[in-house]
Amino acid sequence: MATTPNRNYPLPVASNPVRDDVARLIAAFEAIDGDVAGLLAALATKAAAEHGHSLADIAGLVDALNGKASVGHTHSLANLSDVSITGAPVGRPLTIQPGGKVGIGPDWAATIAAALSAGDVQDDRNDVSSGAKLVRVDGALAAALATHGNYYSTGSNRNIDTVAAGDAGLYYDGNPGTWPLAPAGRFWWVTTQRVYTGDAVVQRAFLYASSAPDLSQFEYIRIRSNTGGMSSWRRVFHEDQNGNILFSGTVSLSGLTPVINFQDTDNGVTGQIGSGTTDFNVASNKPLDLRPEGIRAGYISATQWLFYTSEQLRARLHDGGMEITGAVDATGYMLNGKEISLEDLNPTFELTLLDSADSGSTQVSLHTWTGLDIGGPDAGRQVLIAVGSSTSASGVGNKVVAVTIGGIAAKRVDDSEASIARSCVGLFLATVPTGTTADVSVQFNYACAGTGIILMRLDGTLSEINPQSVAYSTDGAVHTSRSHTGLQGTKNAVLISAYIHNSTGDHTWSGDVTEEAQHTNSGGTSTLSVATSRFPAFTSDAEATCTTPDNVWSSLTSTVLR
Repeated sequence: MATTPNRNYPLPVASNPVRDDVARLIAAFEAIDGDVAGLLAALATKAAAEHGHSLADIAGLVDALNGKASVGHTHSLANLSDVSITGAPVGRPLTIQPGGKVGIGPDWAATIAAALSAGDVQDDRNDVSSGAKLVRVDGALAAALATHGNYYSTGSNRNIDTVAAGDAGLYYDGNPGTWPLAPAGRFWWVTTQRVYTGDAVVQRAFLYASSAPDLSQFEYIRIRSNTGGMSSWRRVFHEDQNGNILFSGTVSLSGLTPVINFQDTDNGVTGQIGSGTTDFNVASNKPLDLRPEGIRAGYISATQWLFYTSEQLRARLHDGGMEITGAVDATGYMLNGKEISLEDLNPTFELTLLDSADSGSTQVSLHTWTGLDIGGPDAGRQVLIAVGSSTSASGVGNKVVAVTIGGIAAKRVDDSEASIARSCVGLFLATVPTGTTADVSVQFNYACAGTGIILMRLDGTLSEINPQSVAYSTDGAVHTSRSHTGLQGTKNAVLISAYIHNSTGDHTWSGDVTEEAQHTNSGGTSTLSVATSRFPAFTSDAEATCTTPDNVWSSLTSTVLR
């Protein structure tokens, strides 16, 4: 018969007549009804899923908690079962007793006192002989205080040669003993320290700052051997706060090959005094400035040697030869195997640039400028004037006819130009004793523009004028450069060259002259420049070349003054 698997409720059967299955279903419902009724009765006796209990509702809980201590409870030492302190004196330590309990410890103060009494104790603060000793507390304190503050005045009569190891103090050098420097009323801070074992000591001394400020940064040192002999004092080199090595007096290097190497870590400058061989030399990658007693006497670089007396440059030696640049106490010299005089070497005059001006683009034959600077007045003052001009007209001989300065006619000191030229240039000299400014007039034989002048002052005695040839542009000819070669000068004469071209743009000088002055016309029509150079002694062949930035009419003139 068919039933449910758990509670065996009767189930209908497909082959049964309906009347039979109805009876089976009725029986099944009745059985289910009985089971549900029983389940509901059982649930009625159960507690809710979320519910609480009071302490009293839990059997035995209150009695169990009453037998426990509070969370924040404390114990006194005497209440501990494994500690016994009954009768313990004040200050007595506690120790572990036999059996592991804690109890009253021994009297350590009495024990330590007995040990100290039986040991080898320091006699006093100066008792620092070899061997292990117990140090007196009072002696150690006294020693620490005394050795950092002892003061021995001149009446102390304390000999620094015989003081014991451990001594330190401020000594007046009137006390006996050997001092680093001869006694001179100074104070020294002196310390004496034992060296390992035995009686050997090392002694150090510093000068007290207030008694010798210049020497107070130096340390001196000496050693006393086990046999009692004291070495000489030696000064110790050391750095100051800026990293400089300090020393005073004489520094001596001994040995076959003494060498001092030095290096500047900031910029890599290196140098050496001594070569490491038997030959002594000075090597450095920077120029050497020689200053005995703080006064410059020489200066040596890779290209020249300069010689000074009383801080004044007197001579220069370079690959171009030897130059005497100032008066010296002598009447003659030997140069390249030849006897020469100061007159041969020293210039008899100097040139100084004064002023410059131009005419702009105005086409006139007479050009005048007012109030030009000519320097301070002097009875022998001479003014050198370079004049240059150009014209666009062809077939004319453009040249300077006359030049005046301050109403004084100037003398031409170069060769006259040829008569056919679009540009002209000239050098003129006048003695102008009065005034600090002057009017300058230049007369040409033809109206021209682009006229410029450059004024230079000549100081000294002029004994020779040697005009050179003129290179000029003929009608229609243009050039980017002009040269003078084979220029003749004697001994220390001065070569002066002037160049004009009818366009703007900087001139470039080469050869034996260097550019000294240049003036570009404000009208943008021409440029005038002057260059000078001194002939070295015995030189009689020089060159002057001036190059322009474009291909133009131009003229070049040169003269030699001495």
